[in-house]
Amino acid sequence: MVTMSTSPGSTVPASSLPAYLRNASPIPMEKRAPWYTNTAPTYAGIFLWIAFYAQLGIGLTLGSLLAVLVGVVIAGLICHAFFYYVPGMLGMRTGLPLYIVGTSTFGTKGGYFIPGIFMGLLQIGWYSVATYFATDLIINGLGLPGEVFYPMAIVWGLLFALIGALGIGYVAKMSQFFPIVPIIMLLIGAVMAVPYLGSYETPKPLPDEFTSGPMDMGWVSIASLLMIQLIIGFFGTAGAVGADFCSNNRNKYDVRMGGIVGIWLAVVYTAGLAIITVAGAHGANKELLQGWHAVKNPDGSVKYEVRVEPPEIRLPASGDSKDGKVVAWDAMSPGEKNEVRAVRAKMFEYGTALKSLNTSKGPDGKPVENFLARAMLILFAIGSMAPACFCSFIIGNSLSTMLAMPRGRIPITLAGAAVGIGIALTGFPAKLAPIFGLVGASFGPVIGAMIADYYLKGANWPGPREGWNWAGYGAWLLGFLVGISNNGLVTDALGFELVPSWMPTGVFSLIVGLLAYILLARTIGLPPILEGAVKTIGPNEA
Repeated sequence: MVTMSTSPGSTVPASSLPAYLRNASPIPMEKRAPWYTNTAPTYAGIFLWIAFYAQLGIGLTLGSLLAVLVGVVIAGLICHAFFYYVPGMLGMRTGLPLYIVGTSTFGTKGGYFIPGIFMGLLQIGWYSVATYFATDLIINGLGLPGEVFYPMAIVWGLLFALIGALGIGYVAKMSQFFPIVPIIMLLIGAVMAVPYLGSYETPKPLPDEFTSGPMDMGWVSIASLLMIQLIIGFFGTAGAVGADFCSNNRNKYDVRMGGIVGIWLAVVYTAGLAIITVAGAHGANKELLQGWHAVKNPDGSVKYEVRVEPPEIRLPASGDSKDGKVVAWDAMSPGEKNEVRAVRAKMFEYGTALKSLNTSKGPDGKPVENFLARAMLILFAIGSMAPACFCSFIIGNSLSTMLAMPRGRIPITLAGAAVGIGIALTGFPAKLAPIFGLVGASFGPVIGAMIADYYLKGANWPGPREGWNWAGYGAWLLGFLVGISNNGLVTDALGFELVPSWMPTGVFSLIVGLLAYILLARTIGLPPILEGAVKTIGPNEA
């Protein structure tokens, strides 16, 4: 019987290892490739997904355009240096994916759930976001009625699932061609917006908003912090799977350059151009905030009209009056104030900006969208296919691997996709800010604990740890609680705000996870390492 040394005087039978560890096979050096053929384009494709930058324009409501762009640059750097680099180095040094290298931080049994099954479950959430946004873009682009959303979402969702279920080869083919669409569309939108930036004015805050303070210096403000929070939240799971992506890299240089180009520069390009487009649209069209926008009842009738500057609600006309009663902010109910906030958020979405820049007045004085406005929305929907298929592939691959059901990958993919489609049909994925925050809070402490474990072992992977590593789980729990402290879902449940929503708690969750792991490792100790349990392959210079 083959045994492996764990600590002096103790051994563990190889047969007692979980199946996912026994079957682990590192990627050999001869099959690895330069960063520009794998890591960089894969990550860039993730950031080219419109769900990433669709609602980042909301940062403009809290500070200047410059402050928002500074936040984008800082967020891209944090993604690369803190959320990606160590998982990437672990993958490159071992040739192994996240669910294997994570067993040192969470244990051979603990690794089943974190990061293994947990990653697959979160991808179901991302899949629902992908399905929702692709469907919404298609419907708006084609000018279809809202009732079409449900059957359209099912069709698109099943298409994404089938491609992902066929395997990574089909997903890779999608990733080679479709990302070029949003690259071009983002550039076109920004070029259309730049001439109007001179007319852009930072919007006025709502009466109950805090938008200035000791750190509001024009070029950096709470708007910068909000950008960091949103971007880090989006990137949380993608940073962790840097282990998977970089297991295909040859050396440290590939890991570094793949992150700089595929993450940092990609964030600056996509988020930066999208935010510039939103600002330019507001410079070109003051009616976005100052005009009246109808809020409708479920039956399609007009509930009332809303405008943001000044924040007012106009009730439907009654009797002989042509115009309804206007309600000022102080006289609004909490629900009506939330409607104003929702309308304002909509006015800072990327899709709204594209429509505004491609709308002119017709002969009768009414706004008319040109062909480009609708065509761009449809093209962005097509560009969303690659990341959506990637999500469905991760669902099936991670869950089938952790459950030791390799032949069940396709049905598991389709089952997970069905859940994701169901979530999309509820409309919940439209609330991107709390979703981003939840993902950042979930995987920030995972990465923080992995960083601590990595450097405690001299910047190397120590190998799987036996059983459950409670230092890893304790660090994750503490970091997660910090990360969700300002999440909108938690705030709504409590009825009050623990921490301002613009605080970058996703970053704090990583820091807490890192420090907590070090503290717990020194107090409660770490499980023994299963020396030689898993074969690793890495470059000699690493």
